[in-house]
Amino acid sequence: MNTALISNHWTNTPPCPDYLTGAEKTTWKYSTPDGADRLFRQKIFNRLPSSLATGLAKSYTERAESQGLAAANRSLLKTTEVLDHSAAIRLHSGFTELKDYARSKAKACERYKTRQAMNRICLNSDIKPPDKRYSDIGATKRMTDPVWWQRRLKKDVLRRFEAVSIHACLVNKRKAPYLSDYTFRQVKENVRQNRLFLESIEATNELGDSFTLAELHDKSIGNLTNRCSELMCRIYGMEKLAKEIGYVADFYTLTCPSRMHACVSASGDQNPKYDGTTPVEAQRYLTKLFSQIRAAYTRRGLEIFGLRVVEPHHDETPHWHILVFIHPDQQPILRKLFKGYALKESPDEPGAQKYRFKYVEIDSSKGSATGYIIKYISKNIDGHGVDLDSHGNKASEAAERIQAWKTTWGIRQFQFFGGPPVGVWRELRRIDYELIGDLEDARQAADAGDWCSYVKGQGGPFVSRESLRIRTFSKWSDLLGRYGEPIGDQLLGITNGVIEIVTRLHEWIFSKRAVDCAPLEYCQ
Repeated sequence: MNTALISNHWTNTPPCPDYLTGAEKTTWKYSTPDGADRLFRQKIFNRLPSSLATGLAKSYTERAESQGLAAANRSLLKTTEVLDHSAAIRLHSGFTELKDYARSKAKACERYKTRQAMNRICLNSDIKPPDKRYSDIGATKRMTDPVWWQRRLKKDVLRRFEAVSIHACLVNKRKAPYLSDYTFRQVKENVRQNRLFLESIEATNELGDSFTLAELHDKSIGNLTNRCSELMCRIYGMEKLAKEIGYVADFYTLTCPSRMHACVSASGDQNPKYDGTTPVEAQRYLTKLFSQIRAAYTRRGLEIFGLRVVEPHHDETPHWHILVFIHPDQQPILRKLFKGYALKESPDEPGAQKYRFKYVEIDSSKGSATGYIIKYISKNIDGHGVDLDSHGNKASEAAERIQAWKTTWGIRQFQFFGGPPVGVWRELRRIDYELIGDLEDARQAADAGDWCSYVKGQGGPFVSRESLRIRTFSKWSDLLGRYGEPIGDQLLGITNGVIEIVTRLHEWIFSKRAVDCAPLEYCQ
């Protein structure tokens, strides 16, 4: 539509009142003479935090100028549809309001005697009720607990905020890559509050040793530096093992269909094909796709192992990078399987053949598989050793946003396939004395950070869970937890089926320390 023609709709615009919000002032002139468009926008803007409403108003004006008033209203209407499928709690609810709402829902559940009735209250509020793994007692205690409601509502508010931001094309490489600025601030504040909480709790064992939970966390795999080190150790060990058995490395990339992308990759403009798919829904699509591929190559007798890394496009849509170790004779078969399944949906849409599935054969004479994938791991954890991301942003800052994206949507970034589980490895690294036989061989491998020897000691990269030589073992505890259910199986140590080695030696008593841990207030 010609811009000159569009402008005729808002010539002779009446003066803008001072009492309007910033979003309403930004869009004031874009209306038909009767002012109906202003009332339409006002109902939407009033349901949103000011930061999101302002961004939405800017997006609205850009579209009105380039595509016309009708197109801008249609785009805003899609946002309304997202809001209409959400819970009653408003997106701009502060901590106090959210807490009050959680308390009201918990009290509503208390008035009912049956689990089914409480489930309906959850579902009517767009909150998933406790599933069948929980007893009736545990489920009802959860649904009558304001803290249980508060945690889920907080997650729901952030996810719905992001869904609206994605719909409005406010998350892209030109505006805010990987995650909206608002949610990024909220996640950072949550991380700060969680850290303060960990520092406020002190754990003391039977020997009198005391640590804060923050200190214990820093020694664990929860520490990003430790996590990255373990990932690199395992990848290097896999590559070493692959060379020993004559395997080669392939690097694959799987991308979602166009309908799942909110923005056009090249420009950052809104994608007209976008159907409202959220990042967590796109992740489910890729997970299902990979499970179909795994079933297909298993039926054909292909044996592979490797690692998959999930990272977001600039508009939050996830894509997968997969490092695969495979016998060279089977490479063509596996590539064909991946491509066939990746192009099952909309194979003829523009860009599908080029982007939906890509592969790179890693030439060991030019570089290692570990060296190839290390940048993908680093830029998704802390950005160490990487200067800029693919959009020209500082890698350390981009990594922080990606970590916040992962937290917001509950997406698992890294997952190995093939080989033994890492749990036994971590327990072996807790032991500082000599064992005997296969237990000692495995302990030495774990202590030396030799994943290759550890995998061979467990039965190789294709060992089944039933055939593992060393496993973890647990003991049932009847102690009741917060929701009146037994704590259940508690990890104690490792066993080779004959000898049991206890690795969890201490009993801990927890106490509160004086630390300022103010409640989170949602930023506007």
